[in-house]
Amino acid sequence: MKTGRLSGHLTTLAGQLAIAVSIALSVISLLGIALAAGAAAQTVLTLGTWAGPESATGIRLQQLADGFNRSQSEYSVVIQQIASYNDAIVTRLATGTGPDIILVRNEEVHTLGDFLVDLRPYLAKSALDKDAFIPGLFDGGGDRVVRMAGTFGLLNLVIFYRPSMFERAGLPGPVQLHKDGSWDWDGLVEAAKRLTVDADGDGAPEQFGIWLWDGEIHRMLARQNGGHFIAPDGSAYLGDQPEYTDAIQWAADLFYVHGVRANVDFDQGNVAMATWPIERRTLMRTLGWDWGVAPLFNKAEGRPFLDLTGNGFAITTNSQHPDGAWAFIEWALGEEAQLMIASQGALPGRTSALQSPEFLNEPGVSDVPYTVDVLLGQYGVFPFGEGGGIGVTPEINRLYLEALYQVERGEKPASVAFAEIREPITAMLSALRW
Repeated sequence: MKTGRLSGHLTTLAGQLAIAVSIALSVISLLGIALAAGAAAQTVLTLGTWAGPESATGIRLQQLADGFNRSQSEYSVVIQQIASYNDAIVTRLATGTGPDIILVRNEEVHTLGDFLVDLRPYLAKSALDKDAFIPGLFDGGGDRVVRMAGTFGLLNLVIFYRPSMFERAGLPGPVQLHKDGSWDWDGLVEAAKRLTVDADGDGAPEQFGIWLWDGEIHRMLARQNGGHFIAPDGSAYLGDQPEYTDAIQWAADLFYVHGVRANVDFDQGNVAMATWPIERRTLMRTLGWDWGVAPLFNKAEGRPFLDLTGNGFAITTNSQHPDGAWAFIEWALGEEAQLMIASQGALPGRTSALQSPEFLNEPGVSDVPYTVDVLLGQYGVFPFGEGGGIGVTPEINRLYLEALYQVERGEKPASVAFAEIREPITAMLSALRW
């Protein structure tokens, strides 16, 4: 009798358990359907770039996209590498097949301007605390109306150097030279001469004093000397004026007069110092060398020469989801994303990220805080079209580079090369609407 009751009780329990399991599975199934429906309802935003997935830029972009995708459920950002980017992006935007968002380089703002959305209305409505960023980052006009310049890391140049080479030359490091007030153009030349080693006297040094990063250094040198390639209001060509050409010539003279400038990059091992962006720390960590960072030399202390800008995100006029694209850009300016950028070695725009251990701490290198502090005082807001000719128009850019390379190859003095392009550039400026 007891056995029968127990058997019946177990049978009842089994039935109840089966019902419970069935209900649970139904709930799980419904939840899965709901989640699938939610995922299907997500709006996909494409982010176009030239950078491959294995490059430093590509890895950083993917980390930001993953972080944004985790932060909300309405949108999903997908990175889209565009082959032959320089030509293809213009074609795609012109034909309406471009991505929602693009990572824009400094020189592309002018050529892509018609395809980029004015971000001022979004910024005006945003809850972003502009005081949380480097002063001036959201000031001025120019490319700031079409992209959030610096969201992906601010443009910068500092000195990377080999302390052991300075010690062998009997020189204090460049940080101390800067503190002593002797880190100007003359001080740089003197230090580079002492750091250049031609042990066998054959005229081919085994060690060079400095390597200059070609990407930005010439326009920065010109600004240090008070020069402009084009007048700040876009009205006149000034690239043949002494303030400009003397700076270009000074860089070439490091090759042809002083013999201290290398034609191979710093990471080749036989160069004592280089002008590099601070994010190159990620490379230096892999080389196993002694190294340090220091402020860039300046012709006139206190004169800004760095653009308060950098690679930034822009919304294209092709986007069907500009509000979603802005949501990504706004997130990229937030604390979490800016700390991501800082941890990757790039210069973030948020002051809290700049002051964070993720950015300032560099094992074995003590002068990052000092260098960054000086760096921030070297920024200025420069007008549209002022930056050395690069990006004003493709043809002006071509003429600028043609003249620059003639000087860099030692074929013509800067005063001649830049005077020869005055007439065509003046005509093109007259045709532009500024």
